[in-house]
Amino acid sequence: MNDQLPALSDGHAELASDLGGIVCDYPSVDPVEALTSLVADAAGALDRRATPEGRRELSGYTVLLLATSWYAASGRILDRPLLATYADVLDRIRAALDPAACRCPDGHPDDILGDDPERMVEYGVSLLTAVGREVIARDYELENDEMAVLDCPAFLVDLADKAAVAVRGGID
Repeated sequence: MNDQLPALSDGHAELASDLGGIVCDYPSVDPVEALTSLVADAAGALDRRATPEGRRELSGYTVLLLATSWYAASGRILDRPLLATYADVLDRIRAALDPAACRCPDGHPDDILGDDPERMVEYGVSLLTAVGREVIARDYELENDEMAVLDCPAFLVDLADKAAVAVRGGID
């Protein structure tokens, strides 16, 4: 019997640390490089959305784009092509999801992600993998219906819209 609790891989733990530093405004890595990579990874998940892994990753990357959108839009990122790509990927996420497919019987709790960007980063990174999902469900005591909300197309469209508004404000 294996008594080890699931844990994030080293790569995912590093991603959480890097993005957590950015959203806390104490980056330990170059924010432009990290956010460029994040946006590219989100675009890759869009390309793989027909697979279970791609759908799972799309949820995680949508949360991560929302969590980091304030930083991208705050004037700290002056790379206009990055901001334009950010907005484009968010538009593509929105176009790829059908909000009418929502099957959430109790709606979408406003506080499921909280309003702390660092917590959102933890959620987003955890949503990228099956093991990460076990971690987040255990750590935040989420039931199956609450975990399902995090993959709901209508919920994700709402997150993408919020992030796009922030990024477009930064572009303007």
